[in-house]
Amino acid sequence: MIQILLLCFFLNTNVTNAGVNGYLFLRINPDAYSSAMANSGLGKGFTKESNGFNFTINPAYLLTGSKIGITYLNYIAGVQIGGVSYIQSKPLPFLTSGGLGVIYLNSGSIKKTDEYGREIGSFAVSYINFALSGSYEVLYEKLLVGANIKFLVGAIDSFSSLGFAGDLGFCYQTPVKGLNLGAVVKNLGLEVKSFNGNNDRLPLDLGAGLDYQILRNIHIALGLHKPIESSIQVNCGGEFLIQQYLRFRIGYNTRGEFYRQNSSDILAGLSFGFGIRLAPGALDYSFIPMGSLGYIHNLTFSLPLKK
Repeated sequence: MIQILLLCFFLNTNVTNAGVNGYLFLRINPDAYSSAMANSGLGKGFTKESNGFNFTINPAYLLTGSKIGITYLNYIAGVQIGGVSYIQSKPLPFLTSGGLGVIYLNSGSIKKTDEYGREIGSFAVSYINFALSGSYEVLYEKLLVGANIKFLVGAIDSFSSLGFAGDLGFCYQTPVKGLNLGAVVKNLGLEVKSFNGNNDRLPLDLGAGLDYQILRNIHIALGLHKPIESSIQVNCGGEFLIQQYLRFRIGYNTRGEFYRQNSSDILAGLSFGFGIRLAPGALDYSFIPMGSLGYIHNLTFSLPLKK
């Protein structure tokens, strides 16, 4: 029962209520780097550092060479999320950077019962996001403009849904050394085939933030996030270079207040993680407490293919 309730709440798998936001899994960040910093890296596009999933936070980004990325989340309620991506610099003459990715979600087996509560089998909930990403450098190489195009597929037992969505992002390199600004509009689109014949709205999100490299070994970020149906949330995070190949990250999201049910949930809203840079690739990890709901573990591996 807990698994079903959590799935209905976080993933909006309620097939009887039309008009509410569908495809809520789009709000789950698959990138361990940015999730360790509470998803506050909207202005990171000019750093040229990527683990293959930068486009999920802000599609406006720079890249040197090409990379493949693999990510995995052990989410709450037994939900498993994973993804693969490929990004490269100048994939087309009119693009500065671009790539593609596939992100999937699977609930695992859920008990199916009839109207009398008798078990009659099992079912699963799954979603897939097929994404294309591209960015372009303008304004004397001070402004990045990027976009994602997403093809969405959902399945609940024998029901299925289809949708299309897009993201539009910006990143501006300010005259202040190390200070970049970012903004993004996510999940503009529509559901073209619903589970029950009544199309749901997509979870439209607005975001803005800044990234600042204070010192060579200290990077901070601050962001504002506005889901279309709720109040503004504040995200902030920091990254600290411990050694040449080791980085520690921490973040805080005001949305964590929602998960605090008692005094033992004090860590809800915080996030932690680290990054290891070793040839030839890099490994990022994040840990996110969700109060009495449990914890989220996220691993992302990236491998450069060429310079």
